[in-house]
Amino acid sequence: MATHQAIILPEINSPLSLTTVPTPTPQSGQVLIKVLASPILAYYRAILTGKLPYPLPLPFTPGVSPIGRVEAIGSDTTALKPGQLVYVDLTVRARDDPLREQGTVILQGLFGGITPEARILSENDWRHGSWAEKQIVPLENVHVLDEPLLLDLMGYSPARLTWINTLLVPYGGLLSGALQPGETVIVCFATGHFGGAAIDVAMAMGAGRVVAVGRRMSSLEKIQAVYPKGKVVGVATEGLDETALRDALRKATPRGLGADLFLDFTPAAPEGQKWIHISSAISALKANGRAVLMGGASDLVNLSYSELTTRNITVKGNFMFDGTAPAKLIRLIEMGNLSLSRFNDIEFDFQDYERAIDEAATKTAGDCGVVLVHREQSGAVQ
Repeated sequence: MATHQAIILPEINSPLSLTTVPTPTPQSGQVLIKVLASPILAYYRAILTGKLPYPLPLPFTPGVSPIGRVEAIGSDTTALKPGQLVYVDLTVRARDDPLREQGTVILQGLFGGITPEARILSENDWRHGSWAEKQIVPLENVHVLDEPLLLDLMGYSPARLTWINTLLVPYGGLLSGALQPGETVIVCFATGHFGGAAIDVAMAMGAGRVVAVGRRMSSLEKIQAVYPKGKVVGVATEGLDETALRDALRKATPRGLGADLFLDFTPAAPEGQKWIHISSAISALKANGRAVLMGGASDLVNLSYSELTTRNITVKGNFMFDGTAPAKLIRLIEMGNLSLSRFNDIEFDFQDYERAIDEAATKTAGDCGVVLVHREQSGAVQ
């Protein structure tokens, strides 16, 4: 029987263990991936210890969205070939809900879902994530990468390509908000992992300006310096009340007319603190503006009913991205519209996972990530 090594979490707040497990044979609708690089989210330690109470299909292998190679395919695979370099989407969607009316979805290796239907997905075929030498994944979640272009010509490593996972989240929000070329986008908080990546994605999609919201101007000035002058304008929330912040956001937009789109990644507020920027940003939208909420905040947001109706403001929540987004984002990267060159990654050997998880917890900014890697032997299939 073929075997491989995998990192297993037996119970919440239990030690992880490197274990030899059977290597599955892919069935219809499945692909076996040889993992090359797997990103470690900054909050993974909090999930594994139960501080962040994510539903998990225990015991399981953590890990999301690897870059890898196709090792074996199921009987209904028509395009994928063994040896191809691929990106794997972590978002597993119910195949028998094509219109997404029930919204049954899990994040393989991260979030087991909150409904009985979702747990059918996470507790069976899609239980295990990418912190392993091999991973079984859904056929439709595997996206072929142009290896000669991305690795040889552009010089990206498999670890650098794991940034696709981060960039896809704001890309999903910007698609949901129907961002158009030349429009102005408010991003909050732009100093965070997803918010920082949102700036690059918005620019690649043709945004005219990004208003980057953060707590302190010192952090925002560093972000502004990365981009052409005037393309990113920082607005700090520190010391401002709701009205003053709304006015500052409007002033940061072209001619002070307001923004077209607000993309929000607000986390849960610290105990005893209340966020004010969400309603301020929505009030800073132009007529016909759109707000897309993607964060983890649990606050109640005060919105003016009459303002929403008379100015035709749309406010919507958005979870992750649809199944077409990965292929579209990969195309932006391969065509050079979206560069990965400003991002950084710290590589750790697969067996050094404990130190890697701890290091990831310190990397909450938008330009640096931690990646578990498996070194390919010379002569690997190209």
